[in-house]
Amino acid sequence: MPKLHMTDVVVARLKFNGTYYDEMTPAFGLRVGKNRKTWFVVRGRERLRTNIGQYPTVSLADARKEARKLLTQEPTKADRITFDAAYDLYKEALKSKKERTQYDYKRVLDKYLQPKMGTKKLSDISYEDITQITDPLTGTCLRPSPFSFRANMNAHSKVS
Repeated sequence: MPKLHMTDVVVARLKFNGTYYDEMTPAFGLRVGKNRKTWFVVRGRERLRTNIGQYPTVSLADARKEARKLLTQEPTKADRITFDAAYDLYKEALKSKKERTQYDYKRVLDKYLQPKMGTKKLSDISYEDITQITDPLTGTCLRPSPFSFRANMNAHSKVS
């Protein structure tokens, strides 16, 4: 866990994958991956990592400000929140998407996931629970696209 005196120039020049912590702000750092750099803060006794945003979309100064604000708050525990509560928060986040995207996401979540997962706590939902719901959907087309139609037409024309 290298600690750096982070400045805009230092952050822009970071190229190697890894996690870098800031010397000025405690528990605040930058995770550098192959394709992106993500600001985060580690909070609470459980040391939960909370993502703040991605560089350069979120500047160093803005990320530090948000980190200081988050460090004063108690982290939200996933074992307390239900699927319904998380879905309500997700609906708010969806408002930044295009109208058709919002419609498609809400339709799938409302029709398939919410009836079966609604009152379950997020920490109790497993991978198997999700695949049990989504596996039967693999044969169905949730939203036909021109590409799937074209691919089907090409496949049928080669057979004949």
